[in-house]
Amino acid sequence: MHFKFKSLSAHLALVALVALHPSMLAAATEEVRLKSGERLLGEVLPASNEQTLHLRSKILGDLKLPRNSVASIKELPGSNPPATPKPAVALVPTPKQPPAPAKPAPASKPTVAEAESEALVPKHILKYMKEFKTPPSWKGNLRLGLNINAGSSDWTERYARGQLSIQPKGSKHFYRFGGSYSFRENEYANGSTRVTSDKYDLSGLYRRSFSKGWFVQNALANRVDNIKGIDRETKFSLGAGYKFKAFKDKIEINVGSGIGLEDYQASKASDLRNGQNYIGNIFQELTWKITKRATFSQKFNYFRNMSDAELYDYNFSAAFRTRLTDVFGLEFSYRKDYDSEVGGKEKDDTQWRSAFVIYF
Repeated sequence: MHFKFKSLSAHLALVALVALHPSMLAAATEEVRLKSGERLLGEVLPASNEQTLHLRSKILGDLKLPRNSVASIKELPGSNPPATPKPAVALVPTPKQPPAPAKPAPASKPTVAEAESEALVPKHILKYMKEFKTPPSWKGNLRLGLNINAGSSDWTERYARGQLSIQPKGSKHFYRFGGSYSFRENEYANGSTRVTSDKYDLSGLYRRSFSKGWFVQNALANRVDNIKGIDRETKFSLGAGYKFKAFKDKIEINVGSGIGLEDYQASKASDLRNGQNYIGNIFQELTWKITKRATFSQKFNYFRNMSDAELYDYNFSAAFRTRLTDVFGLEFSYRKDYDSEVGGKEKDDTQWRSAFVIYF
């Protein structure tokens, strides 16, 4: 009787051991979907971690899958869960829910000035002008206004002038391009009027700094002035100059000289400057940054025929410019153009100007 009791105890112990051993248990079947679209069935093993998923498949055997290739893990219904709980296994991290977007602040009502500007200019054009930005190395402006002439004759002209300066930060190279167009509306004795394009000019300048303050330059200019009887004048010159600054760099002055060639064609064949002539040149420029939004500039350019001292021309200009906004401003200026010998009647052309400025 004692022997039978021992045999029964051993039998019960063996049954308990089999029941508690994980390899003897009926494992739950889970469906693993991969990001590539494949679907695998098997048991997720306790050896799985955040980097690798260990899966035991009845067909493929034990598999190791990278966690970043797993899309989802789902236990299939009807499968037998293991009798003992499996250790916690890190599954695919649940992405954090993004914070709820903040409610936009209520749009402020446009000011009277903005409402008036939108009434005059379409909204899409205003938006383009506000967002338009040129490269940092570009500085320029467009001026639209009136000339009130007070030289050899008196009249009022409408004109447009533009200028663009390019100098990359830290570069020794400097470029400047400019041009203007003026037209006058003539009124006749019978009361009729006719618009005539009287003059225009184009200019280009290149400077190369080679030492502290010193530079060389190449200048090209072309003008047509029907008032003075100049059908065409083209000047090309090479020169050198010096630039210095004062008052904490608020004032900049450039002075220099050069030589070049002039191609001149007047409306009258008797004009002494007709043809090609060698010329000498003296130039001076001043820029004073009064404030962040106000600037005073002054320029002087003198050209003389190398073979005849009586044949010369010069221009002098001074301007005060102020910015009302980052884009718009006003300019008040004075300019004097003098030619000692021209085919027309007017040698002296003195202008007082006012203009609306667009900066870019």
